[in-house]
Amino acid sequence: MNEQENKAKRSIGRMISILHRQAQAHHNHNLKDCGINAKDLPILLYLYHHDGSTQDAIVGFLNIDKAAVTRTVQSLEERGFIIRHKAVEDRRCNHLHLTDQARLVEKDVRDSVRSWNALLTESMNMQTLNIIINGLEAMVDKVEADKKGVLK
Repeated sequence: MNEQENKAKRSIGRMISILHRQAQAHHNHNLKDCGINAKDLPILLYLYHHDGSTQDAIVGFLNIDKAAVTRTVQSLEERGFIIRHKAVEDRRCNHLHLTDQARLVEKDVRDSVRSWNALLTESMNMQTLNIIINGLEAMVDKVEADKKGVLK
């Protein structure tokens, strides 16, 4: 392998993309029988901690566009995992609540996430893991600041 190929293979973007696609495949496989797919996970995981939150809160926390959240919420609602209620104070705002069906699959969802994290970190010591997490947090902070126009 020449130097240019080695640099391309070590690209952060490439590695993150591979991990993202493999995580989706892992979760789709593990949760197929539950009627959940990888695209549903971020919203369900957020609601498991913040049931009754608004779609806008999810958009802000996950840093994904409103249209993507709306599509996933509609799909989760159609499949019986969440219920949307219009906010009394602002009819344009939807509060999202988990259904009993969503609560029934919570353990499976969390197990899938745990097993993925275990696979990624099984051979890492805490020092290495902390370095990776700190590096990823710094990257996220940088792109979020750039998105807000702080960096030019």
